[in-house]
Amino acid sequence: MNALSFLQSVSGFTQAQNSTSSADKPVLIGTIDGSYSPASFPGTLPQVTFDGEDTLSGKRYAVMSGYRPAPADRVVLIPVGTTYLIIGALDEPEPAVLDTTWQTYTPTLTATPTPPTKGNSVYTGRYAYLTAKTIAVEANFVMGTTFSAGNGVYIMSVPVAPSAGAVAHSVGSMYLFDNGVANRTGIVSFADTTGVYGFINGASTPVAHSTQTWGSADFIRMSIVYEVA
Repeated sequence: MNALSFLQSVSGFTQAQNSTSSADKPVLIGTIDGSYSPASFPGTLPQVTFDGEDTLSGKRYAVMSGYRPAPADRVVLIPVGTTYLIIGALDEPEPAVLDTTWQTYTPTLTATPTPPTKGNSVYTGRYAYLTAKTIAVEANFVMGTTFSAGNGVYIMSVPVAPSAGAVAHSVGSMYLFDNGVANRTGIVSFADTTGVYGFINGASTPVAHSTQTWGSADFIRMSIVYEVA
């Protein structure tokens, strides 16, 4: 090898080495392959169509922890060594803001075989989300002069269906007022996915038409926190 060939070889090697450095490479923006399956991640990394190009990259690119690639995501890629790393999406949606304000609902009081007749009674309720899957519920059933007790165990409705775990495990509180006679406390638990029944402390059977002589101004109040379905 003569001196010129040696210098050309050294020059070529130096240029090749410089080309592998990320120092002079730009940050790139691209779009994840529209047919990419997120379920295949991380076993299969995504391909990207870079801005200004019409075809998918031949390479697949690693992804920074915390970002899960989805088809057609607009992403930012930074140079790392001889390749690029996807660091996240440009237009990830803002996380939903949970509405924790109290909302009203109209509860129902039912029984089998004969539901009670509401008449001029007043039933009120409210609920609020504590987390995306956890809800607090309060209800008040004030009997009026035309209330008829019906026949059977009383089921108090909830505004949002509970999860199977809530039906099996969640317990709330109850206050039962027998006007001019007694104040009673107890618990409520789910009868089914539509509502709860109440148990007076020490009682072995749920609150029903026969629990007391229901009259005007008697009431049942209940509250429960549970996981929604």
